[in-house]
Order: sequence, then structure tokens, then C-alpha cells
Amino acid sequence: MSFNVKVNKNDLKKMQDRFKQIQKLTDPLNLIGRDLQASTILRFNKGVDPEGNAWKPSKIVLAGKQARTLVSNRVHPDKLQRSIKYSSDDKEVNVGTDTEYAGKHQFGEDGLPKRSFLGISDLDKERIDEIMEKHIEKPTT
Repeated sequence: MSFNVKVNKNDLKKMQDRFKQIQKLTDPLNLIGRDLQASTILRFNKGVDPEGNAWKPSKIVLAGKQARTLVSNRVHPDKLQRSIKYSSDDKEVNVGTDTEYAGKHQFGEDGLPKRSFLGISDLDKERIDEIMEKHIEKPTT
């Protein structure tokens, strides 16, 4: 048994161009970074971790010694929340903070309760899938 395959050069060129376009990930990774930064900041406002679990109240809040009125389950968000940034290029996205005490909150160290804020939620995963599907389905220009 045998068969012949004929390839139209124009169709092959279109396929090669499309493959090159799909490999250009700068734009979708930038969108993903922006979305992940926004969802991380939103978790601060809600006082929840990436899985949606509420943070434990801080000892300061429980003791009633907080100088400002904050929602009882939120970590003092100002500096840490403002420090959440993302960077992206054509290969990867990074979301995080350079605040020295962020890890203490993320992992619950030095007597602080664990208040994870970095991570990818189920909703984030859905949004990442949506962005990448749109990128792959986008017509060539």
C-alpha cells in the first residue's frame, strides 16, 4: 500500500508563518503577568490565599492594638501590597515582591501566622488558559 502527499508551497508558508507567530509569547505573557498581579492584590483586599482560604487575624488585631481600622483578617497591606509587581518577556512571567518580610507572611515565619498571597488560583488558571487560547487562535496578521 502507498499514498502520495502533495504540499502546496503557499499553504506550507502560511503554516510556517503561523507557527512563528504562535511562538511569540511576549504579548500573552504580559497580559498574564498583569492579571496575576491584579489577582494577588485582590487577595490582599479579601484577606485570602490563592485557594480562597481566609487569613488568620494577626495578634495585633486580636489584641485591639491596631492604630488604624483594618478588616480583622488582613495583614497590614500598605507597603507589601504596593510592592507586588510582575515582569515578563517572551519566555516567562514572574510575579512577586522584593519586600524583605514577604516570605515571613507567605510561609508563616517568626511568629507570624501564614498568610499566603503569592500563587495561582483556579480562577487565575482559567484566565491563563483563556489568554493562551486566544493567542493561539488569533488570525495571522
